[in-house]
Amino acid sequence: DIIIRNARQTLHTSVTAILSAEINTQEEFDALHKAACYDLISAFRGQTFTVGQAQKWINMTFKYLHLLDYPKVQNVYEYCHIPIDSYMLNITDYTMSKAWSKLNDYHEYLEYQNWFRDKYPNNIPLDKEFYLWLEESKKQK
Repeated sequence: DIIIRNARQTLHTSVTAILSAEINTQEEFDALHKAACYDLISAFRGQTFTVGQAQKWINMTFKYLHLLDYPKVQNVYEYCHIPIDSYMLNITDYTMSKAWSKLNDYHEYLEYQNWFRDKYPNNIPLDKEFYLWLEESKKQK
C-alpha cells in the first residue's frame, strides 16, 4: 500500500536526519522533531493521523533504537522525547485537552515534554519513562 510505504520512508528519512544532525540543544532537537511529526502526518495523505500518533511512532523509534544499542542514538538520547500514551498520562497525573491519540496541537504536546523534564530534572527523560511505564503497567494488570 502506498500510504504504508510513504509513512515508512518518511519515518526512516526523518529519524536518519535527526540522528545525522549536529544537535547541541533541546531546542534544536525539538525543531527537528516537530518537522518529523508534520512530515509523517503528511505521509498519510489526507488520512486521519494526528500529532499524538506521529509522536508515538517517532518517540518509540528512538526508544527502540536505544534499546538495540544503535550507536547514533547516543548523540541525541538526552534530548529525546518520551512517548506519550495513557500509561504515562496516568502515572504522571497529567491531563491533556483530549486523548493523546487525538491530540493535534504540537504546542500542547511540547508543553507535556517540557513539564516532564521539569518534574524529573535529574533524569534523562527516556530512562525515567522506562521505569514509570513499567510501574504503571504493573498497576494496570
